[in-house]
Amino acid sequence: ASGRCPMTALAAETAPLPTTSAGPGLAAILDRLWRRRIIAIPSHEWAREMSDHYNGRIVVPLPEIDAEERPAAANLIAQNLDQHAMRVASVQPAKMVAPLAATRTAEKLARSQLRVLNRFDQLNQMNLFDRRRARWLATWACAPSFLRPDPVTRSPLWELRSPLGSYPA
Repeated sequence: ASGRCPMTALAAETAPLPTTSAGPGLAAILDRLWRRRIIAIPSHEWAREMSDHYNGRIVVPLPEIDAEERPAAANLIAQNLDQHAMRVASVQPAKMVAPLAATRTAEKLARSQLRVLNRFDQLNQMNLFDRRRARWLATWACAPSFLRPDPVTRSPLWELRSPLGSYPA
């Protein structure tokens, strides 16, 4: 599956954008975007084909079956991907915040920081995100996400991006 993900195809693209004092120009940014889209066309086509297989949208010609009958073949791709992704997502990563010193105050602060990290995961429903990201990793070897501040809760907010419409930064 090497080279299927746009991330691997674009890893070598390190040429700097032409810049002005205000940053890269609009033409340079659009040029880079179009180059990335062109490079990602084969991997995105492959990913769309896998998505069609997963969702059961592929038509399998079976001339011996009448038009009214449905084939009894199981969608093994979807079953295998889901099983692998659920096994990956079933184990949550262990978080650890080490105290900065061997004092009670530092240990209390570390425990408090760990509770805050766990609360951020609850607010973002990371268990659901982990399942979807595991399925994307098993299928496309990409799981793009976007981390931004939430102005309402003043906490980090995770947003998942579809691998079919994402390009690496």
